[in-house]
Amino acid sequence: RYTMIGVIGDDNLIEGNTIIVTGGGDSLDHGIYVMSGSRNIIRNNYISGHRGFGIHIYDEVKQGRSGQIRDVVVEGNTITGSVLSGGIIVATGSTNNPLARNITIRNNVIYANGVKGIEVRSNSKDIYIYNNTIYRNGKDGDGIRIAVCCGSSGSIDGVTMRNNLIDIGASTGYHVNLGTSAVVTNIMLNNNLYWPEALNLKNISDTNPIIGNPLFVTPGSADFHLQSGSAAVDRGLTLTDVPADKDGISRPQGPAYDIGAYEYH
Repeated sequence: RYTMIGVIGDDNLIEGNTIIVTGGGDSLDHGIYVMSGSRNIIRNNYISGHRGFGIHIYDEVKQGRSGQIRDVVVEGNTITGSVLSGGIIVATGSTNNPLARNITIRNNVIYANGVKGIEVRSNSKDIYIYNNTIYRNGKDGDGIRIAVCCGSSGSIDGVTMRNNLIDIGASTGYHVNLGTSAVVTNIMLNNNLYWPEALNLKNISDTNPIIGNPLFVTPGSADFHLQSGSAAVDRGLTLTDVPADKDGISRPQGPAYDIGAYEYH
């Protein structure tokens, strides 16, 4: 097993690292692994080539750890090229309730990973997914997946998804996929932008979906800034938890927040 950076304990800052994996490993091998602790910040890292998840927030209550993961912020990261999994996961391997709580995921760019962009599994509570740009993660991949998984008897309570820009391209997956196999409550979805045009949500609806071309500058070169005329410009909600974009530009730059990780300016 590999983890390039492992986080155990409180008040850690993991910032500005470049992690490039060029081979080896399997779906259990990750870039940055938050195993336990409170008030940890994962910010402005570049992660690529991992077999598992780029950022793995997960505990199994072992090796003397409490299993509690609290008040984590994951922001401004670029995650790409997972071979077998996806960009970010929040989950636990125990039925203790709830282990992962108050996790904020904002202003990240997550693209061209193997299976999915962001996944939330049990046992999680109060997860906030704001202003991320999620672009074409796997031919069968979902943009965001919320589901109790893998034989767990836990639950998911409270996932709020706002101002995310989700482009699934030609994937046969969903923009947002909500599993219903176990207890999943208080899931809120609004003011996200979806592309291509056929909105593809499973077991959930967006109270104010934005459907339109985001007009990225050059997505083939991983430049996901917005061009003039983008459907994402001035279509977002004001979120006090997201005062600036991935570049540090203050929000909003117009009459309203833009959707996705970048403000047009």
